[in-house]
Amino acid sequence: RALSMAQPMVFSEGLPRRMSIVLKPVHDGYDLRIESRLGPADQPTEHVQLLIKVGKSVDSSIPESLLKEPQLTPTPKNPLATQEDMIAFGPRWDNVGDAAKNSDTAEGVFRLPDEFLSDLKTHPVHPALLDMAATIGLNVLNSNPDSPLYAPMSAERIRIFSPLPQKITSKAVLVAHRPGQFVSFDILISTPDGAPVMVIDHLALRAIERSSLAETSPAPRLTDQLLVTGIRNTEADDVFARVFSHNGKNIVISPVSLDLVSLAMTEVHRTPSRSKKPTGAGSSFSDPVTAKLADIWGEILGIDDIGIDDDFFALGGHSLNAVRMFGRVRKEYGVNLPLATLFEAPTIGLLSKHIKSEAGISDDTAENGATETSVIRRPWSPLVTISKGSEYVRPLFFIHGAGGNILNFRPLAGFLDPSIPFFGLRALGSDGGTEIDETIEAMAERYLRAIREYQPVGPYRLSGYSGGGVVAYEMTRQLQLAGEEVEHLIFFDTISPDMGKQELTTLQKLWAARRWDIKFALDWRNRRRAGKSNQEQEQKIRDLLKAGKPLPDELIGIRMTSAFVAAQDAYETPSIDTNVTIFKARQASTQFIAAGPQLGWEKYISGTIEIMEFDCDHFTMMVEPTIAKIGDLLNKLLLEESPKLSIKS
Repeated sequence: RALSMAQPMVFSEGLPRRMSIVLKPVHDGYDLRIESRLGPADQPTEHVQLLIKVGKSVDSSIPESLLKEPQLTPTPKNPLATQEDMIAFGPRWDNVGDAAKNSDTAEGVFRLPDEFLSDLKTHPVHPALLDMAATIGLNVLNSNPDSPLYAPMSAERIRIFSPLPQKITSKAVLVAHRPGQFVSFDILISTPDGAPVMVIDHLALRAIERSSLAETSPAPRLTDQLLVTGIRNTEADDVFARVFSHNGKNIVISPVSLDLVSLAMTEVHRTPSRSKKPTGAGSSFSDPVTAKLADIWGEILGIDDIGIDDDFFALGGHSLNAVRMFGRVRKEYGVNLPLATLFEAPTIGLLSKHIKSEAGISDDTAENGATETSVIRRPWSPLVTISKGSEYVRPLFFIHGAGGNILNFRPLAGFLDPSIPFFGLRALGSDGGTEIDETIEAMAERYLRAIREYQPVGPYRLSGYSGGGVVAYEMTRQLQLAGEEVEHLIFFDTISPDMGKQELTTLQKLWAARRWDIKFALDWRNRRRAGKSNQEQEQKIRDLLKAGKPLPDELIGIRMTSAFVAAQDAYETPSIDTNVTIFKARQASTQFIAAGPQLGWEKYISGTIEIMEFDCDHFTMMVEPTIAKIGDLLNKLLLEESPKLSIKS
């Protein structure tokens, strides 16, 4: 995910750079960075960054545009032949077969030459096959000898289902195009019999003028050469022996001529001819958002005068600058815009409209005709769109757990069919506010108001993680009283409230603990320690709230959990006639085990209770590989019958 190729690996001849490939574990995979530097003390230059996720199950959905079978016209010439005139790919890249295209779709067949077949043993994703297959879409651009070349810049997501075989087919569909600047494609790579091998979402390529490839690399600076030409470890003993035996007071040690050192120092202190620091590129704009954006561009690009229609990349911007620019926008306005936004909005004027739309900022026309910008304070809503889905499919509403936030729902979104509208319900106060809902009934009432603003009539599909299942249960009761139908009620490891607060004897705990595997049993002390730590923090939370002070981020979840547990303990569970599906963790606490196979719900639910047990615990249920299995089950469950809905836009 989030592949970004910030800087090309173009180095001055005779000036070697130290390359580093860093693979850092993160919570859901690995963060990969490829960097280079002149020497150990030099600041690194980042070339590539991406997030790698490894799992037994991956989101196997194919973008709808890639599933269509449009009418194509065969193309007699290799779409990248003009690039091969300028770039020496090598014999492995001579793998392009038949190709066809229309105005926005291109397809091609690629086969690794037989003499390189052994490469596949060590290169499961062969670079020559991938390079040519991924850029087949360039065929739709109708290039000529004067057209620019295109180099990869970023990709939103790459999914690999199996190694690339010797022969593959590739299909690319045009997503966005600014002639002479950028182009973006969705790409499906398959085996000859049509089995998907790889899907690339939004591969973006930037244009490169042919003349730039013929330019001579700039000569390396003397300072750079001196950084590389240091004193080696093997020379250290002799160097120190000569220093300590010398009678001089001021000794200069250099592995190169001191004349070169003198020249290098002159080079460093030479005043460069550069544009002066921007004094405010946005001063000519009356709209505050446009003015601020112009200032940001000016600081990043080193330009004072920026027009409303100036193109970011025409001004010298590149993908690394774009990352910095969007980071500033995120910090300033709290909106998270993808790099691909620059396809649609490459100018100050267009991009400021995107920012205002995402941030909820509108243009109000004043009486004198001038345009002023004001921020709309949108009323807070518990309903959060995770995946928009299709209007022809009933949405799934997922209620938060005891902590109140819904960040742990994101992994599930990757395994749900993209046609399923997927919404999360967050708790009042989960953003750090002082006001909270103190009862399960109040939460259910608030969430139903938000849901029915989007979907006025049923049937409804409700689910809840952990304690959120109790809220979904109460929402079902309130909907039934209103004469509405709940089509699906789904619990993610939700124990009935009365069983959750039941005190167990030591004997009952030991009897329940016999079902633990060794790993879960060994982690018992850590779980107990975490519980005690939370109890200690609760007093600090009470003191801060009493003093009217904001809670730090690390205490918000603890406060929400404590308040939710109190609300759940006070909830008088009613009996209702409904069906429920329970996704249940096999590795469970003694409280959950003692509650029985149906987690205590058989006392209250007169309909069918379907149990699906997974080899996970309460928390790992929401991550791979378990969440992938649950996603597959939900797709089958929710897509059986999905008529068009009455949705409020």
